[in-house]
Amino acid sequence: MDVLQTVINYILDLGAAVFVPFLMLIIGLCMKMKFRDAFTSALILGIAFTGMGILVNYIMTSMGAAANDLTKHTGLSLPAVDIGWL
Repeated sequence: MDVLQTVINYILDLGAAVFVPFLMLIIGLCMKMKFRDAFTSALILGIAFTGMGILVNYIMTSMGAAANDLTKHTGLSLPAVDIGWL
């Protein structure tokens, strides 16, 4: 039981870009997809998650600086930047 918990924690610690595609691969195989199709779909999903993560980090860097400048110049207190993802 301890080994299973260690494996599950290891997979979860890899992040959403690895865990969600792995989960979708398993679900695809349970739905009797061909392994190649399920693997390709999972790989594309992992690439999409990675791309979205890069994009969100880039946007947050730009928006964070703009939000700080807006706070400084207007005196507004804006503790969070909401971009609608994550």
